[in-house]
Amino acid sequence: MNLASLRSISKSTSITRFQVSHHPSKSYQQRSSSQLSNIILPPDPNHLLQIHTLTHRTFTLSNSVVVASNLFLYRSTALLWNPLYLNVINPQNHPSNEQSRFDFKILEILNPRPEMLIFGTGESNQSIHPMETKRIKDYLSSIGVQLDVLDTKNACSNYNLLIEEGRSIAAMFLTLQPVNSVTSQLIKYSPATRSF
Repeated sequence: MNLASLRSISKSTSITRFQVSHHPSKSYQQRSSSQLSNIILPPDPNHLLQIHTLTHRTFTLSNSVVVASNLFLYRSTALLWNPLYLNVINPQNHPSNEQSRFDFKILEILNPRPEMLIFGTGESNQSIHPMETKRIKDYLSSIGVQLDVLDTKNACSNYNLLIEEGRSIAAMFLTLQPVNSVTSQLIKYSPATRSF
């Protein structure tokens, strides 16, 4: 190969340059324009997920993802949420204080910690036993997080509104028909349908 052919190859080849930042707060601004995505960087904080549609057993998010499960939302992160100790079905079986906290422990590791948790209780506000609600509220208050308990339809609306206002909000939503998030099986049947 001669020098002229090397020059023509280098002119026709475009190289994508990656910028490396040693400053963590600048890492979002210095993403590459390539089509590869970096799974190590956290999700884009400017794209906050919202609830677009709610049905008996599903949530459709603002990024068009359909989630057929109970749902945890914080900023641009959505997780399936399967509460193990939450007392939804049988109010006679009260969990211990430690068990009540277990389903909400994720809030302790979030950084920054949200100022409020919106908790959607399913079809109605009465589906969670009042004693259970008090235990959850006491626990969240101890870690500096406010609690707003609503039926899931109103909780989704409230979450969307507060996110648009720029508030630091996390949300945990139970589906309208109680579902086991691991197996996607109905826990009990509820014939009503709700959507926005």
